[in-house]
Amino acid sequence: MAVRKLRSKMKPVIWVITIAMFLSMILVGISSLKSSMSREVPAFKLNGKKVSSIQVERTINNMVNGYSQYLGNGVDRELISTLAFGSVVEKKLTMDIAKKMKVKVSKSDVNAEFKKIEASTQDKQQFSRMLQAQGYNVSTLKEDIKEGLTIQKTMEQIKADAKPTEEEVRAYYDENMYGAYYGKEYDEVRDEIEAAIQEENGMVEYVKLLENEKKNMKLTDLDPRYAAYEEKTELELDGFEFTNLDMAGRVLRSLFAAQGNKEAAEAMAKQSVEQEVKIAKAAIDMGIEADPELPASNQLYDLREKLTDKLRAEYRIDEAELENYFEEKRLAYDILPTVDAKIALFTVEATEADKADAKKRAEELLTQVTPENFADMAREKSEGPSGPNGGDLGWFGKGQMVAPFEEAAFNTEAGSVHNAVVETQFGYHLIYVEEKNEDKVKARHILLTSKASDATREAVLTEARDAAARVDSGELKFEDLAKGENVKVSKEYEGISEGGYIPGLGYKDDLAKKIFAGDMNKVYAAETQGEIYVYEKIKSVEYKEANLEEMRGKVEYDFLNEKIQEKITEILN
Repeated sequence: MAVRKLRSKMKPVIWVITIAMFLSMILVGISSLKSSMSREVPAFKLNGKKVSSIQVERTINNMVNGYSQYLGNGVDRELISTLAFGSVVEKKLTMDIAKKMKVKVSKSDVNAEFKKIEASTQDKQQFSRMLQAQGYNVSTLKEDIKEGLTIQKTMEQIKADAKPTEEEVRAYYDENMYGAYYGKEYDEVRDEIEAAIQEENGMVEYVKLLENEKKNMKLTDLDPRYAAYEEKTELELDGFEFTNLDMAGRVLRSLFAAQGNKEAAEAMAKQSVEQEVKIAKAAIDMGIEADPELPASNQLYDLREKLTDKLRAEYRIDEAELENYFEEKRLAYDILPTVDAKIALFTVEATEADKADAKKRAEELLTQVTPENFADMAREKSEGPSGPNGGDLGWFGKGQMVAPFEEAAFNTEAGSVHNAVVETQFGYHLIYVEEKNEDKVKARHILLTSKASDATREAVLTEARDAAARVDSGELKFEDLAKGENVKVSKEYEGISEGGYIPGLGYKDDLAKKIFAGDMNKVYAAETQGEIYVYEKIKSVEYKEANLEEMRGKVEYDFLNEKIQEKITEILN
């Protein structure tokens, strides 16, 4: 069963252009794109087919943009470029896999996806600008959409052919019944396990197919700009080879832990390789073999999981040792009080009347502000994050602010307050332009948001109370609450603790106390900690002191895991 544990290490990129992805393609690193667009030169040939430099640069820019959201200045463009180049190659090889599998995508599917993307922009002019910014025209965008949908369909077909047998599903449950599925009956999780195994088997098969394509591919006519990014062996250790693509991925993952320090991330990546090789060598010494069809990096994970399985199967538990372990950990096995409950969270949104009130407040404030008192008024009145700084937004250029705000700011004279309240999705703005030139504006603003009034909140609370009464009387099913306009979420939550933790909702002390105190199967409505809920307690577990015989399966499972980890630590040291 070890191969399925590789899932998190094998998940491929699915190259489908979605609305969100397209809208995020804003002008980041566009200079290199424009250069590629003007020269129209191929980046390389793959199996005789040209791959444009625009595709490579676009992938680099979008990956840099994406990772910058998390790493800020810690993003290393050369590192990302290696990964992006590899991503483009893998995308094209996956298309070759699709061709061999005779996967087809209809023109109507491509057009439907294209129309969704086009409709997501404000107007056709904006759509055209966004196409140009990313080096697209209508035809090439449709080509990319077709490729993405083809790859998605290919992955689905590979997965469809990887359905596990009932024996495999049952065996996986038996292996994990005291771990991931502790406290759950087989029938409760059977479908979930089948889906997970099928997903994993599909991923493994895809990785093998991709590795075979890589071994047989011919990459020629490589533009010198991208020579450093071509996949090649960067590190060899005890017979295992790691490419620059492998190492770039490891360094990038380590950058998060290293808080953007590349030197520290590189050291962490190398250490992880050394540790994995040690474990792999120990596995080989015990007669374990990796799947030769897997990439070298994935073979390490395969060997580790097979080693873990072998250690677990061969370990003989000593009863006295197990009893000592149980006594040391006894408190961890006590059954603590928990409840399960159905919970519906009602949202309180500003009504049109609330929005009108916010606009009226903004218009009244506009009559009071002047260039001289604007900063002080912003500190006192603004409900936005810049309020404490006097509403200071600094300098900004075109395309950096939402359209209504940008238009108002650039059409206001320097040294004056804009003569009208500006409405955006954030609320109502008063704008003071301090300085400006042809390309940029330096401004302050006061933001008044559309908050739900007390009357609006009371109306939602009344709605929740009415819904609770109807469910309690049997007139309405709890599950039907999810259809309500003001219901954000409605579902069952298991294992709610006395300490206030509700899995899936977080710490909600007061709500948890109310659920514990409520009668079984009675439906309540309550406003607590600023939120409105309808809830029903459906199961209660009382405290029970642990007993080894009753908990033997779970204790043995945990004991074995600890012993295996000790053995792994011994190997590493």
